Amino acid sequence: GGTGDVLSGVIAALIAQGSDPYAAAVSGVYVHAAAGRRISQRLGDSGLLASDLLPELPLVMHALRQGGL
Repeated sequence: GGTGDVLSGVIAALIAQGSDPYAAAVSGVYVHAAAGRRISQRLGDSGLLASDLLPELPLVMHALRQGGL
């Protein structure tokens, strides 16, 4: 799967946790983009794989819950 599959998984997970579908879509896109930004700052813009996003997602979610980002 690609990064779109990761995005749809994030959105589905948020819906499964009780979020409104629209709010889940907006939040999912934000989290997905933030994870991509963090990776590109660390690794550069070229060659990003969908699997690179996975370890970054919980870090982004934690930062959001703590008021960061």
